[in-house]
Amino acid sequence: MENLVVHRIVEQHAATRGETTALDQDGDTLTYRELNVRANGVARHLLDGGFRRGGHIIVSMGHGLDLATVLLATLKIGGCYTWQPPGRSPVPWPAAVASKPDDDLRQYRPIEVVSMLRHPVRTSPNLPVLTRPTDLACILVDTDAGRVMVPHSTIAALRTMPALPQVWDGDASTFDLWAGLMSGTALSVVTAPAFLNAA
Repeated sequence: MENLVVHRIVEQHAATRGETTALDQDGDTLTYRELNVRANGVARHLLDGGFRRGGHIIVSMGHGLDLATVLLATLKIGGCYTWQPPGRSPVPWPAAVASKPDDDLRQYRPIEVVSMLRHPVRTSPNLPVLTRPTDLACILVDTDAGRVMVPHSTIAALRTMPALPQVWDGDASTFDLWAGLMSGTALSVVTAPAFLNAA
């Protein structure tokens, strides 16, 4: 499993333990297979909308199953993301994309993801893995440190955590989410977490 990128690790769990619960939010669950298929569908939708490898998406959605699906979809097509809590996002849409990370918000355009989340596909194969471990996975926005660029390799290092039930109640964009999913465990989603940052 050396040099794997984040979404590939999740895909391996979907292939080997697909009916295991990946996410549980107040009794609403997604198995690893369901999460993977839904993310594949959203990834193809983003590609159809013009999103390309190296692109950046700002996602302003509540903490939950839909957010996890969009973030995983973004990684699957070689993009990186920044998560902003609703009401504190610099863009007025649930999701906005640019061809690359840019400080000029005028470069971002809205991209529709809600309909795909409300009507998820039932089958969708994995996309070709075009991502390298050194590629950006997310950009955290920290009031003290500014923009923090996080590559796949940094997040993938969390895969050594034990496969025990975990809670996604902290940073909604990176470490709590991916640490749980890469371990192959069931991740309980806390819907109103104490946000650790605005990333």
